[in-house]
Amino acid sequence: MTVESYQRPTFQETVKSSADRFLQHFQAGREFGGEEKEEILKEIWRILTFLYPEKRKGETRLAVPSCRLVELGLVSEEAAAEISQRRIRKTNGFEKIKPQDEPLNLVTIKTDSAGFLITKSYLTEEKDFSAVGAGLRRDTVVEEEALLTREGESLAFRMMIREGETHLHAFGRVWESASLSKKEPVYKPVEVTDKDLVRTLVLLSEGIFGPILALK
Repeated sequence: MTVESYQRPTFQETVKSSADRFLQHFQAGREFGGEEKEEILKEIWRILTFLYPEKRKGETRLAVPSCRLVELGLVSEEAAAEISQRRIRKTNGFEKIKPQDEPLNLVTIKTDSAGFLITKSYLTEEKDFSAVGAGLRRDTVVEEEALLTREGESLAFRMMIREGETHLHAFGRVWESASLSKKEPVYKPVEVTDKDLVRTLVLLSEGIFGPILALK
């Protein structure tokens, strides 16, 4: 008889397992009740307090590889591939954008006396945009700001959103236009959905496995 040694899961493995469970429930079409939403917020809070031990301040940036977002079903494989070779039209031709500039996978965290401010940057995907014709897709860079605070024994999660640059391109080709936005985007309050909570938890749980950049 052999006895196998037991290895205790690391913190990262524990929160990732929890995030995967909620993601699977969400993708299966399950709606979360109040207790489940509170559990998600507690997991998010647990990750943030792991990143920010007592008295630590400043800004932290996490990056999640695009291929991982595809595996998680947070973005399509088509979009991830095109974004990796994204080009913006300039007056004198095309300019290649560096891979680290892609707006798809960044999570920035700041902390202060109020709690944690989480900023996420990603792309929407709108296929067959009828206003410009079939076979085109409109992609918009979206930035979300979420403030997570502790109020007594409860956690409060508030969110604001703004849409930045918008691009059009044909299916199967590189991007064919520069920004369509004509004015500076502003943040607007939005109602928090199950998808918002799950996306936040998954990105944080994935991000702590990669390089964690502490910014001043």
